[in-house]
Amino acid sequence: MTVFYTYIWLGISILLIGFAVWRDGKPRQNGKIYWFSWKPVILIGAVVVIVLVTHLLNAYGVETGQGRRRF
Repeated sequence: MTVFYTYIWLGISILLIGFAVWRDGKPRQNGKIYWFSWKPVILIGAVVVIVLVTHLLNAYGVETGQGRRRF
């Protein structure tokens, strides 16, 4: 995956997390609970963001722990 597409997916993931946080915090008018919880969407989105940020760090040459060990 190129860096350009990584930025696109990172933006989509952040927007999805933002929407899920907004939707999860919005109460219903009649006080009933929702049938669908947005918390799993938030957690999955956070994992995707962590993976994409790690991919970007590796693409820019900032190795995640591998660069320190010189044999």
